[in-house]
Amino acid sequence: MKKIFVVAISLVMFACNPEPAKVVNVEGDWRFDQFVEGEAELVPENQMMVKSIVNLFDGCSMSLNDGEISLTSGVAGKREGTYTVVDGKLNVQFGANSQFSLHVENQDSTALLILFNEGGEKETGKIVLLKQ
Repeated sequence: MKKIFVVAISLVMFACNPEPAKVVNVEGDWRFDQFVEGEAELVPENQMMVKSIVNLFDGCSMSLNDGEISLTSGVAGKREGTYTVVDGKLNVQFGANSQFSLHVENQDSTALLILFNEGGEKETGKIVLLKQ
């Protein structure tokens, strides 16, 4: 009986341990490199969303340091704000009414990827930002 109790406790503890948080290093100065189009066929609403995000980042440069962001883009102009990164999500706020969240991951130490579908970047596309 004692063995069964120990095994049961071990199984419960093992099952309750969440996967480790996805760590992404966004600190530094970044510039737009390219948009890699995905292979999945998107519905018109998702096509418009992807196009809007790509337009925001196309030709942009951005600096992310100590929770503060400075972004310069042909579409958005120069914007200043704050950011956090939690479990692979970059949450940006440019004032009370302007905020967004993006899935991001590091390709290596010189590239930051913005993913349009978490875990499915090959299907829906990605934006590649390079370290300046």
